[in-house]
Amino acid sequence: MTVKRLSPFPGFSAAVLLAAAAQLARIPIDPPTLIPNITYVPFILLAAYLGGVAPGLLTTAICVLESLYFAIEPLGTFRVADRQRLEGIAALLLTGLTASILFERLRVAEDRAAAANAELSTIQSNSPVALLLVDAQLKVQQKANGAAARLGSRNAMELQGLSPGVALGCSKARKDPEGCGRGASCMPCAIRQAAADTLRNGICHRGIEAWVPPLPSGKPASRYLLISTAPVDLDGTKALICVQDITERKQAEESLQEILHELEKALVEKTVLLKEIHHRVKNNLAVISSLLSMRADATETPEVRLALEDSQQRVRSIALIHEHLYGSEHLDRIDFADYARQLVHELHAAFAADPPRVSVHIQAAPIALGVHRAVPCALILNELLMNVFKHAFPEGRTGEVHISFGECEPGVLELAVADNGVGCSVSAARCGFKSLGLRIVEILAKQLDGTLNRETTHGTRVVLRFNEHPVPGNAGALAAGGVG
Repeated sequence: MTVKRLSPFPGFSAAVLLAAAAQLARIPIDPPTLIPNITYVPFILLAAYLGGVAPGLLTTAICVLESLYFAIEPLGTFRVADRQRLEGIAALLLTGLTASILFERLRVAEDRAAAANAELSTIQSNSPVALLLVDAQLKVQQKANGAAARLGSRNAMELQGLSPGVALGCSKARKDPEGCGRGASCMPCAIRQAAADTLRNGICHRGIEAWVPPLPSGKPASRYLLISTAPVDLDGTKALICVQDITERKQAEESLQEILHELEKALVEKTVLLKEIHHRVKNNLAVISSLLSMRADATETPEVRLALEDSQQRVRSIALIHEHLYGSEHLDRIDFADYARQLVHELHAAFAADPPRVSVHIQAAPIALGVHRAVPCALILNELLMNVFKHAFPEGRTGEVHISFGECEPGVLELAVADNGVGCSVSAARCGFKSLGLRIVEILAKQLDGTLNRETTHGTRVVLRFNEHPVPGNAGALAAGGVG
């Protein structure tokens, strides 16, 4: 048991009184004696224990002087006549010094232990986790805290001696006549199984979820607890059960699962609707393309027929995007590389005068573009390829067309169409600014906030560069920059 140490003034006063008492205790003994110092030792130890180092040393010093004056010959002086008496005085001094230091260290250790126990008690009392200390018979000891009392709707002192199920408010444990853990309904109890395994094998358990039917009225229909157990004694006589009520978290998880289910259901419905929209847009564009084709076949004016055929192909290129979106897993973007290959194949077959004379090579990285970037990019590719197939290889010329698409620098995409056909100096129709197709290309490049470069050495090469994602500050301008 810890004894409270005396403060400095009472400690020194006690040291003086104990030294006087030590001398008074020697009155019945006739001086000189064979044991002149041993009677002082108990008083020195008591002074060191009650006051610490300084009072203990003060009592030691006074007792040494008393021994020299009253107990050692020659009496009435402070001289020592022989070596043996001198060694006795040194032993008394060493005893007092050692006892004072040891008792001071003991006092410091006891103070630290008391502070640690107070901190631990505060932490335990205010912990939001219920703490139950159970013995080998799975009975709650005196260490249950306030959280455990609130969880079991009892006073903390009432939990002592109860089984874990009863302490935690399990209705089955309270109603079972055989007691907690002995009835048929208690066999799969996670709390009891974890605690028993910890006591039997010394194994710690973490994060075990358990369901407890509550007894108090007005509480949730079911309670969920998170259980952890740890051995306290190495011999398996005690175990600590940590319990946290996670009912609200479980209810929130269940509500979240319901919301996610509803969102997934709504997403499926939205996906079906969007697919249907893309399908109908594609069909409508196919009808428009057919009407343009019929009108082109009916007209006898070459210029009108050519304009109608070009418009038909532009409609077809847009319809092809919706066809890809309809068959894509993602309804807001397409793999532009796959789209470009299909568009090139159709244009090559439709517009090249003699397709075998012109070989087409395409190198495209698998990059997904959003609809708002894919449509203008597709129309630009459509116009550039129609220009190549119509004007780059006149009069039976052979040649090659190279199409590339990919990332030229981080966040910047490049679409390039190059051919080794006749250049602008030979065919003015290819590069004339009055051409509707090239005007469309320039407008669409501005819509993409991109740059358009044209090289006419050894044929023609047109390069479009634009950001993969729209610049936020230019969103309004891009939306307004469509093709009229």
